[in-house]
Amino acid sequence: LEVPTDQCKSLANCINGFTAFHHAGLPYKQRKLIENAFREGLIKIVVATPTLIAGVNLPARLVLIKGLKRFEENRRVWWPISLYKQASGRAGRIKYDKFGYSIVEVFSENEAKIVFDEYINGKPEDVVSRLSYEPALRAQILSLIANNFCNSLDQLKNFLQKTYFYYTYKDFEEIESLIFKIINNLEKWKFIKNFKATKVGKRVNELYIDPLTAYIFIKSFNNLNKKLNEIAFLQLICSSTEIRPLISLKEKDFYELSIYEKYIVFESYDFEETYKSLKTALALSYWINEHNENDIMKKFGLYPGELFARVEVAKWLSYSLGELAKLFKESELFKFSKIMELRLTFGIKEELKELVLIRGIGRKRARNLYNAGFKTIEDLRKASIQSLERVSGIGKELAQKIKNEVEKIL
Repeated sequence: LEVPTDQCKSLANCINGFTAFHHAGLPYKQRKLIENAFREGLIKIVVATPTLIAGVNLPARLVLIKGLKRFEENRRVWWPISLYKQASGRAGRIKYDKFGYSIVEVFSENEAKIVFDEYINGKPEDVVSRLSYEPALRAQILSLIANNFCNSLDQLKNFLQKTYFYYTYKDFEEIESLIFKIINNLEKWKFIKNFKATKVGKRVNELYIDPLTAYIFIKSFNNLNKKLNEIAFLQLICSSTEIRPLISLKEKDFYELSIYEKYIVFESYDFEETYKSLKTALALSYWINEHNENDIMKKFGLYPGELFARVEVAKWLSYSLGELAKLFKESELFKFSKIMELRLTFGIKEELKELVLIRGIGRKRARNLYNAGFKTIEDLRKASIQSLERVSGIGKELAQKIKNEVEKIL
């Protein structure tokens, strides 16, 4: 990270005692370091959220679960049985241990009975098809039509009847009702016509975004052009299904966010969702205005790992919005999207857009060069190695590399 956050300092203190914590808010590199150190026995105890349970090969001798309830939408709910099985299955892995221990903390005799009957002795839930998530089904149906797998409603129904989604769903009438709704929307949005993808529909499919997101973007072009600035652009990006979950709201947020209401481009039917998209947009705005990760964490409660995950999605959506703008000959919006994509990638103000294109120059070095008077690639071409190496964070070796890279560019 650019500057060690308070979280980094807490983690370092834990590691000094051979312990660590692990959750989605840690940057990827920190998570991998913790996982590897635990495997090698350098870290003895890891306190983790359920994000560590699935998809990471991390055997342990002892797994201690502090209760099988978690908070979801401001209420405590029971874990899925499959999640418990994954967690307890970490203990006593074949090839690593002859035995292991899995302990669940309970708070009443009734809870103990539920844990024994439904979790320890119970069966995991059935696997749920990804197509049961409507945005995924929308994208899949458009893809089947755009790639000429299905050229009629009957062909589409026949195809879907062979999927796990159709097999596990109990109410076939409800599935068909959902299919009809999606087809009607794709036609209304002009992504398909007579079961053929339109030019726009084909591009939406190629971009791998939810067709609803594409429709929201296209519908909002006029409004966005009237308010074209970074917060308005990011608020529209944050109105997509792809960037969820949005940053949650606190009571004090409503007054502060009301100041930025004029930048709202797309309003959800849910007032709070609109404000959440605005708050998330402001967090991304902090990133592209060169605030460090610790400032963003304190201001928005968004940990570095969570920030970078949203930045990656925002980059993809910025590119997608730009491609749709190009298709509709919205040239100014297309140019603005390309700049925003670059700014999101490097976390910079627009004035640094030339400097960060040089290999070895991140946003911190670019800012130091800019503040020292080297504001463009042409400035770097004219500069001597001696003047560059005096800039903080550069040095003689990097100064020479910068000169070599500039010659290649020019």
